[in-house]
Formats: sequence, C-alpha cells, structure tokens
Amino acid sequence: MLERKATQGMRFMPGEMLYQIADLSGVWLIAEVPEQDLGRVRTGLTARTRFDAYPGETFEGRVTYVYPTLNPETRTAQVRVELPNPKGRLKPAMYAQVEIAAAGAAQLVVPSSAVIDNGTRRVCWSTRARAASSRAM
Repeated sequence: MLERKATQGMRFMPGEMLYQIADLSGVWLIAEVPEQDLGRVRTGLTARTRFDAYPGETFEGRVTYVYPTLNPETRTAQVRVELPNPKGRLKPAMYAQVEIAAAGAAQLVVPSSAVIDNGTRRVCWSTRARAASSRAM
C-alpha cells in the first residue's frame, strides 16, 4: 500500500480515494534521452541503472517503450525502462543514472595481430587516418 487516507469513523463521498495500492515487484524508470541519440534507442535494449541510494550496485532492465513526443525545451524524449524489484528496494520517485546499450553503436574491429600492446595501453595504426587507438576485443 502506498497511501492510506481512510481512518476509522471517517466520512467519505462516492469516488473519493481511500487507499492507493501498487505492485512494486517491478518498477518503471522514465529516462530522458537527448534527441541526437534517439535513433539508436529501441524497445528490447538492455539498460543498466545506478541509484544514489545504492552506491556501487547496478540494476538491469529493458527498454519497453519510447514515447512518441519530444520535449521542445530540453530536446529530449522519454524512454520507459522496466526494472525487476523483487526485494522492493526501488521506490517511486527515486533518481537514477541510466546507460542504454544503444543499437548500431559504432565499433572499431581490427585483428589482434594489428594491435601494439605496450603494457599500459593498446594502440592500432591506420593507413586511412593519421592514428587510431582502440582496445582490442
């Protein structure tokens, strides 16, 4: 139960809210995604979230809906992420940081033989660009 407005002996009118009940075993997180990133966000993608209340912990969920409108003032669109909440630790109105594994993200792929590893970083030289560096996969 989220809220109880009824007390013993209280009078109420038809349609008046007495209790507010919710199932918090799963919660929705509404994320604001910048306009330039919307083309890579779609339903089904994994979203990793961190909450200030639980430092060092990551909660995984899925993008279940991309809202069809854009906020003209912030140039962002809302994205709904559904998170399991089996222990009830996540509460309504908590703030979170969200990372969405965006679709179509660019990756540099090179053979491992092309990577120079000096022990502190890995570097790969390209003939098309002056220099490119990447972590070997």
